[in-house]
Amino acid sequence: MSILSARPGGRSPRARRSGLVAVALFGVVALMLVAVPAKEAQADHGLHIEVPAADGRQFVYPLPSWVASTDHYYPDSPHTGSADLAAPIHTPVYPARAGTVVYSGYSGGSYGVRIQHENVGDHTYVTGYGHLLEKPLVTVGDEIGLDTVIGYLGQTGNANMSGPHIHFTISQQVDGKRTPVKIPDLDFGDWVDSDDYIFGDYEGLDPITDIPERPFTVESIDNELRMYENTTRKSAEMITKVPAGEALPVRDTHEGQYLVEYDGETGWVAHSGTRPEGTEVFGVEITASVQANVRFEPSQNSRRIGVVVPGLLLGYERHGSWLKVMWPCSGTTNRADADTGDASRALGGCPGRADDAAPFFKYGWLGPAIATETEDMTVRTRVLDMEVYRNTSSGGQNRPDCPCNPGSPSRIGTIDGMRVQVVAESSRNGWYQITYNGQTAWVKGWHTAGPQSTRPDRQ
Repeated sequence: MSILSARPGGRSPRARRSGLVAVALFGVVALMLVAVPAKEAQADHGLHIEVPAADGRQFVYPLPSWVASTDHYYPDSPHTGSADLAAPIHTPVYPARAGTVVYSGYSGGSYGVRIQHENVGDHTYVTGYGHLLEKPLVTVGDEIGLDTVIGYLGQTGNANMSGPHIHFTISQQVDGKRTPVKIPDLDFGDWVDSDDYIFGDYEGLDPITDIPERPFTVESIDNELRMYENTTRKSAEMITKVPAGEALPVRDTHEGQYLVEYDGETGWVAHSGTRPEGTEVFGVEITASVQANVRFEPSQNSRRIGVVVPGLLLGYERHGSWLKVMWPCSGTTNRADADTGDASRALGGCPGRADDAAPFFKYGWLGPAIATETEDMTVRTRVLDMEVYRNTSSGGQNRPDCPCNPGSPSRIGTIDGMRVQVVAESSRNGWYQITYNGQTAWVKGWHTAGPQSTRPDRQ
């Protein structure tokens, strides 16, 4: 039986409490360092239903992920009754409990799903899953179980704060009105697994007694992806090196590392050396000197729906020399006010969007000579005080100068804060190469949540 096989219990994140804090940075394409307080105040905005801080075992987390936001953002802005769960783009999303799909579609710039769960008496619960990558895999009226994939994690809609993630909510519905439920015992920087029970006692719902397998497969993107016996990743405990392009069934997860099967062996690899199977993501650099037009279709004759400025974006599709990208549509960058229908489509502008409103991340096309594919990609840190290690070169290739542990002399500093956006210039064995204080350096990619490139062996 695999570690994710059906069984009567799951682990609570309460046992792995990290006490981390978060920093939210906007629109950055270079490494930035910020000072953060040691502990944030847990604000109660009074806009949600409190649930007892007991473990009723009525919901489970929908995917293995970092907790990028709880009931509030840093430092104290409301994010009521919800959690941002960050993971690589295209990670499968499962329901938090069996139920009936009551919404599935595109609204407010985001693909999303809502599921209504069985109720007892006056208690009806609805879970929500926002910012999905594309059209959900379920439709309204579907009766789904814990082992149903409802869609894939993405960044559509208003999702700049946490990078790729799902906006997860639990609500209680009374007289047709949904009121968010505050999820207790949830901290920034927690790692949660898809077989972890969500803390809290949700009145009227029976406990979940069996959690079925919720598998997914990743693909190696690194010719030197090392498989280890355990998550300490000691050289003496390395099992083998996995070549690029290998499909790896995931059997368990732990803080950004995956327990996978390969060539008759089972061992741990860094998720940042993989990509979810079937994804199509690549870095795109805007090379225009000032701004570049975003088109509705891959043609110079297609109408302009927006503009983007020089920087890095994510690409999802190619059509000749044209690149389909996720672009931030705001009041400033929108150019589609004449067509109000664009507000309800993933591909297009955002009419009526105020200049000071958070941008919608939507799809559009960039033409030749203004955008090009790049190895650089932006990722966000998911641990406090992430260690930075010195670079060394061997055979003309850069690599981390290990041993790489907090007491190692190769440690040259830290990135202070969570949700700091970092430019990853290349990848090697799950590590990301960055520029730190003007020099080439390395960070542990499994301590970040990023898109994961399609390019194998990015050296």
